[in-house]
Amino acid sequence: MTPGERALLVRIRLLEKKLASAGGGGSLVPTSRQVISGGGLTGGGDLSTDRTLAVGAGTGITVNADDIAVNQSVLKLDDFAATDDNTDLDASTTKHGLMPKWTAALISALLDLISTTRGAILYRGAAAWSALNPGTSGDVLTSNGTGADPSYQTPSGGSGITQLTGDVTAGPGSGSQTATIPNDTVTNAKAANMAEATVKGRAAAAGTGDPTDLTANQASTILDSATDPFLRTSALGTALAALTATVGATFTGDDIAVGVKRIIRVPHGFDPLTWVVYSDATISIVIDIWADTLANYPPADADTITGGNEPEIVSALIDDGDASAFDPLAAGDFVTFNIDSVTPGSATWVTIQLIGTRT
Repeated sequence: MTPGERALLVRIRLLEKKLASAGGGGSLVPTSRQVISGGGLTGGGDLSTDRTLAVGAGTGITVNADDIAVNQSVLKLDDFAATDDNTDLDASTTKHGLMPKWTAALISALLDLISTTRGAILYRGAAAWSALNPGTSGDVLTSNGTGADPSYQTPSGGSGITQLTGDVTAGPGSGSQTATIPNDTVTNAKAANMAEATVKGRAAAAGTGDPTDLTANQASTILDSATDPFLRTSALGTALAALTATVGATFTGDDIAVGVKRIIRVPHGFDPLTWVVYSDATISIVIDIWADTLANYPPADADTITGGNEPEIVSALIDDGDASAFDPLAAGDFVTFNIDSVTPGSATWVTIQLIGTRT
């Protein structure tokens, strides 16, 4: 053995003694050192032998030889296919460290982190999202081009129209103003043209709706429904015949003398308007008219309807007068014609008529 080999052997023996005194059992690895298992791991220990670290199993987690299995009946995972189908992963929780589902309330809460000002508008600034607070009423949201933030600006040319005058009025004021058409301002010239011989209205039985141009016949139909309707010319003759009536008598020969000469009964109500007396020759005559009911038949002088204004002729063939002040007759009344005085001359007949209206 050479001197060099003997020196190396001495060094080895000294090293072994140091290891033995350190507890290493003669090993180069000190047993005072350990492999410590951290969170979620099992195994480990000192370095006196080989050590193995393993993933720790738990509720819902199974550790196999070459994989880790998750029991989905215990640990739920949301596939987001349906809203809130897994109640443990709704928007109110962050269980299992998963992001909750997005809801309107959650999105609103996130946007409120930027601004809670009513009327604010979200825009992307140079470095982050920002909120543009509302401008002054009437201002216009304006793009300031690429690389610049939007802003509210007063419209060019001032604040715009602040007031309308004339046939249509609005304002004065800024912002939205209600336009109105004042009373008595729209003239016929500004209305739509109409066909001739028409009037503006709404035809009978047409229902509620816009005005239309009515023909004369359509307007006449509307007038027919009035409480006091107009009388059509086509019915005028019939109407006048139905309304106009005559009550009278004729005296001949010896009847042209003082006294009661005729008693008649009126079948309908009668309102006298005028009287007329005429003869075949010049005559002077005064005729009084009496009227009373069936219960008081026959009428007497006290039942006169003339009020002292008896019809008469004075030396003439004919005369007439106003009878509107005479008392009216009721349907069924009896009427007596009495000659108060007479100078017959050569007259052979005399006729008296009361002309009036039926009632």
